[in-house]
Amino acid sequence: MNPYLLTERLKTNRLFVRKASIYISLISAIIIFILSTNYLYVHLFSWWYTIVIPIITSYTCNLLSNIDKNKHSNLKPLPIDLSKIWFAKIRIGSTYLLYSCSILIAVFLCFKFIIGDNYPNISYHKGIGFGIILYICSLWQMPLFLFIAYNTNLFYTLLTGILFNTIIGTIIASTNYWFLYPCSYLSKLGLYILNINPSGLFEKDIDISDYFIEISSCIIISIALFVLLSRQTSKWYMKREVL
Repeated sequence: MNPYLLTERLKTNRLFVRKASIYISLISAIIIFILSTNYLYVHLFSWWYTIVIPIITSYTCNLLSNIDKNKHSNLKPLPIDLSKIWFAKIRIGSTYLLYSCSILIAVFLCFKFIIGDNYPNISYHKGIGFGIILYICSLWQMPLFLFIAYNTNLFYTLLTGILFNTIIGTIIASTNYWFLYPCSYLSKLGLYILNINPSGLFEKDIDISDYFIEISSCIIISIALFVLLSRQTSKWYMKREVL
């Protein structure tokens, strides 16, 4: 295993950050199941990309930043690559994000197996596919919110995540300018893939094949943003005097 990644993983040993995304995801799934009636699948996916993922990303990044934030040890004189430390942190955060998206897919499959299609039909392949796309299109926020978490605290990190994604993202996804705001991509993809309107309502007459270019573009832009933000924030991390 990469020594930088192994070191960062050891820092999280026995810390809540390892379990945070799992607990938040499972508790959210239970709440959605209890509160939902006729639109269980719609609420499951729409809540996940508007509420669950922003909270997990913000909270996880804050916990990861707190591991080093209060340790005043200068590592610059040592023969280590600070950028690789930063990339290791991003990989760990991305792994915890993957846990949440995997739980979403598992919960969806359990609901489909137990309940069936008594609710608006979201097919197996659409649900699984959207869970994968949800992970890919959320990755770019990991380096961004790690940067925010290192420069603020839990309150402002969570507030930024909710504001950018849940509030502004949902509003802009309903406009013609959604393509300019990456935080709105998941709400828009929910409409194209799952027929879930950004407002959380179910749309019946949406054909996914008509929006292949839009879906592909969102995925490509999200991956490009992840690479760009990872590199730019790593340059900032390397310039920090105290870790």
